[in-house]
Amino acid sequence: MGDAFPAPGTDPADRTYVHYGFTGTGMWISPKQGTWAVLLTNKLCYTRDRQPLTDIRNTFRSLVFG
Repeated sequence: MGDAFPAPGTDPADRTYVHYGFTGTGMWISPKQGTWAVLLTNKLCYTRDRQPLTDIRNTFRSLVFG
């Protein structure tokens, strides 16, 4: 899957992969579930602090992929 990696907070057996872009975008794909999702953000707009965006990404992934 190129440079996609198992999504943080997921079981590798779930086969949910993620790729994060520099500006904060994220793309998740789960061939096992037949599901994919994209989150478009701009982390550079206000701050370079990663934690708020990390929290948003983890919540988004949990909502979409369970």
